[in-house]
Amino acid sequence: IQVQTTTQTQTPAALLPALKVQGHDEYVGIATRNFLIPINVGPAQRQQIATIRLWVSTDKGKTWTPAGQVNPDVAAIPYSAVSAGFHWFALQIVSKDGVADPADIGKLSPQLKVIVHTPAP
Repeated sequence: IQVQTTTQTQTPAALLPALKVQGHDEYVGIATRNFLIPINVGPAQRQQIATIRLWVSTDKGKTWTPAGQVNPDVAAIPYSAVSAGFHWFALQIVSKDGVADPADIGKLSPQLKVIVHTPAP
């Protein structure tokens, strides 16, 4: 997964690097609560996928909340953070035959770790 920031006016923004290292405390820091998480699905994989689900954890993986769902043709999933702080993201892939991977959301692993920095009101 990669993160792309957006502003309220939806102007293009720079891509942030994807973090695929699991179990490490490497984060991408961003200064906005609204951003896009690009999804890159190869043509062969696209034929087998029904849905891509985005999950977020704001407690470092203890609990996961659904954050979006798209078909595999979509280039990015928009995300709006409710608060500043740690946001871990993971994908769950649902195949066309209805099988979810991982089947148990308790087995999700973060594929992207973001720290949302926003100024105090």
